Amino acid sequence: MSVTAKSQRRWQKIFQARGGEIIYNAEVSGLSEHKNGVVIRTRQGGEYEASTLISCSGLMADRLVKMLGLEPGFIICPFRGEYFRLAPEHNQIVNHLIYPIPDPQCRFWACISPA
Repeated sequence: MSVTAKSQRRWQKIFQARGGEIIYNAEVSGLSEHKNGVVIRTRQGGEYEASTLISCSGLMADRLVKMLGLEPGFIICPFRGEYFRLAPEHNQIVNHLIYPIPDPQCRFWACISPA
């Protein structure tokens, strides 16, 4: 087991021991905030109420913020990259990654670390 997996399991146990509930494989279909916390509705029919919500929504974070009726101030525009290897005689032409624009109307920037 990796150090990351061990650490994750340990934090999970601490969180649950303090009354936290972890819901896996649940697609959030609605969120509403009230004075004592938040109500989370899932597409699977579940409804949960919590004083605090910790979301591991990743690429869907902007959509969850909108479900609360807030403007996130950012747009997540995911896209899949394609990798091609140039023949050695063409390596001097391009020596970095090139990404296609998934939607020309969507302004975005990417932070890329060289391999």
